[in-house]
Amino acid sequence: MTHFQPTYARQAFPCFDQPNFKSKFLVKLVRPSEGYSALSNMNQVKEIPDSPKTGLTTVEFQESILMPTYLLCFVISDFQRLPPIQITQRFPFSVYSTPFQEVTESFVKADSTAKKSKKYDDYRWDVPITYITGSNNEVHRAWFMSDMESLSIDCPASEPWVKFNYRQIGYYRVNYDPTEWKKLSDVLYTDENVFKPSDRAHLLEDAFKLADSGLLDYETPLELSQFLEKETHFVPWATAYNIFSFLHDMLNHSKTYPKLRKYFTNLVKKAYDDLGWEVKDNDSYLRKRARSIVLRLACEFGHQECLKEVGQRFSAWILSPEERLHPDIRDIIY
Repeated sequence: MTHFQPTYARQAFPCFDQPNFKSKFLVKLVRPSEGYSALSNMNQVKEIPDSPKTGLTTVEFQESILMPTYLLCFVISDFQRLPPIQITQRFPFSVYSTPFQEVTESFVKADSTAKKSKKYDDYRWDVPITYITGSNNEVHRAWFMSDMESLSIDCPASEPWVKFNYRQIGYYRVNYDPTEWKKLSDVLYTDENVFKPSDRAHLLEDAFKLADSGLLDYETPLELSQFLEKETHFVPWATAYNIFSFLHDMLNHSKTYPKLRKYFTNLVKKAYDDLGWEVKDNDSYLRKRARSIVLRLACEFGHQECLKEVGQRFSAWILSPEERLHPDIRDIIY
């Protein structure tokens, strides 16, 4: 597996591998015929068995677009893969894995070394249930025991709203009916300080993860995310950054992406204006982290003021290298 960035292509073939030199590449790879696959930037054109000799296969790929050498890549491996899935309109998406890990379409266990065992099929555990309501800030607690099929919690109809998994201390997702999601969304937008930063982040993450799983319409998390227009705290923005970066990567070639980008740049505007580019000595650690995330997100989604500022600060640094950029914003500008 190659990794030519920034200037390692010269170790694979004779070339000028500075980024300003660009070429088209026609790749042919030779792999063992049994148990191995070959990949490169472009689509495979054909395979020639027993070439250049018995037991080997020559794989030819389409000619690449014009690009610098560091973008060229090729892989010869014994990785296994799942069947391709069509995530975007332009190209399929495949998942590859090393052979020691069983490749399945259910990504539940995080530990890649865990062996599949039937003893987990019926395993159950006790779940601590915590929740708060709109009438007071008291934390209510209940236990969903392992021998219980369901748990009913009485909540007066007069309660304006109820929010489960207080401060996200439990390892479970929480889904609500559409009416309750709308109530929580309205509360977040009108007064985000009703919930602690961890709860604001939790609602955002649960809504998008449930939508990713097909258990919730994307309209719900997108509507809920409007509270970010007023948000400046690090914790919700850290969650938002992970969510929006994923959506950016998955949808940046789709027809709906321009609308999505416009929506995200509107969300980040207030935080961008509030946090700004100047790192002050009395800034808290969380404020510095929030600034880094918000500036990066703004630039990634094409916020014009952000891009303009990056260009100006980079040009100023080029002209006066002794004026060093602050470490908190240096990698954003580079």
